[in-house]
Formats: sequence, C-alpha cells, structure tokens
Amino acid sequence: MSQSEWKNISYNDKDILVALPVKVGVWISHYDDQGDVNANDNETSALKEIISYLADDKTSTLFVTDLFKETLHAQESWTSWPCDHNCVIQDAKKAISIIKSNVSKQDVDAFREALLTVCEVVAQAYGEFGSYDETQDGVSWLDHIKTTLQKLKGQSYVSMDRPFNVSPAEQEAIYELRAALSS
Repeated sequence: MSQSEWKNISYNDKDILVALPVKVGVWISHYDDQGDVNANDNETSALKEIISYLADDKTSTLFVTDLFKETLHAQESWTSWPCDHNCVIQDAKKAISIIKSNVSKQDVDAFREALLTVCEVVAQAYGEFGSYDETQDGVSWLDHIKTTLQKLKGQSYVSMDRPFNVSPAEQEAIYELRAALSS
C-alpha cells in the first residue's frame, strides 16, 4: 500500500486491516467443531498458504497484495489477535468503511474478494468431501483451489453458487461475512 493510501489511516485502523485476513480464517476455522484432530492443523495450514498466495497474487490489486504482505510480516502476532464472531463481523464492516474513502473501488472489491477467499479456503480445508492434505490425480487440494481462483479472476464473486466442502453452519457464516463486507 502506498504512503498516500496509508496517510489518512490511523495506526489502529491499519491494525484492523492487517489483522482481518487472519481473524477471518481463524473465525471460520472455529465456527463449528466438526472434524477430527487433524481439522485444526489442516485449516491453520490452509490459512497460512492462502494468505501467502494472496500476498503474491499477480492478478490482484497492489493494495490487496501489499496488505496481505503486511499480514504475513506480522505472523508473530497472529495468535494474539482476537477473532470471536462479533469482532470479525464488526471489523469487516469497519475495514470496508476505512478503505472506501482511501482506495479505489477496484481495490475495495479486490479486498472483499480476498477476504471471502480466505474464509472459503479455510472452511474447505477440512470437510465432508476431502481434506487439505489430500491429493487427487497427483494435484494437491490447495493447488486445485489456486487454479480455480486464477480462473475466476476478473469475474464477479460467484463462490456462493459453487458446491461447498463446508458445514451448513460455516455456509451461514460465509453468508454473514459476505453481507458485512457489502455494507
């Protein structure tokens, strides 16, 4: 994010923006307690992988990649960021409010898409139809997700119309996050 984009954003607001991708991932990971002992490890690995991927996503906006790079650089703080339901939804609404007046509409839309992507990828990391560490035809689950994300770039966010590998509770949480990000 350029200096001019940060100049009107307070340190507290910047902290909200940088922490939100992790908060969203941890929140959806703990939204329901389905799964075995491997579920949390798989979802944590997926969270790290998708944040790293989005920090280097050549098809996203500079604002989003810079923000996700900041999130990666703050990895030692991840465990200290609270992520209960109310906090995540409030922070999502506040984040959109913060950036709407500081970046382009394209950046706002890319930020929304990136957060929903984090939420969906973590939710799918361990579910009814497969797991993060499984492979199919020699292709890892995460590589399949990355390929799908690349195909969807430039299209409207259609994730809610695709089949999910998530519980009904997680689906509802994704809908709620989507609504909060649309405010």
